[in-house]
Order: sequence, then structure tokens, then C-alpha cells
Amino acid sequence: MSEKLNRLAIVLKEKDIRQKDFAQQWGKSLAGLSNICNNKSQPSLKELKIAADLLGVSLRELIVDTKPE
Repeated sequence: MSEKLNRLAIVLKEKDIRQKDFAQQWGKSLAGLSNICNNKSQPSLKELKIAADLLGVSLRELIVDTKPE
């Protein structure tokens, strides 16, 4: 899958949050989170909403780039 379907890795980097720490907070394994961050697998929208809430961002920010160009 070459198309990036989520921006989780980008948001984690912008917020300076380590994947290991966020995986634990989100209740995912590090390998599972890594697969999501690398767009090898995708969480459900419900799971992505939980991640957005934990990160303090909108669900939309995890799906599309909302920053002005």
C-alpha cells in the first residue's frame, strides 16, 4: 500500500511523542502502532478517534494535512 491513509507518525513527530510511549497510552503493542504509523495496517475510525483525543488533535488532522500551505 503506497498511499498514506493516516498521519499518525507525522503528528507524533510534531508533538515530540515517542511511539513507545504513545503505544502504551493507546493500549497498542509497539509493533502494532509501528504498522499503523507506516500505513501497513489501519485502525478503525473509532480507534483513530481515540488516538486523536489522546493527542489533543481533531480526527481530521490524523487523516489529512490541515496546515495551510
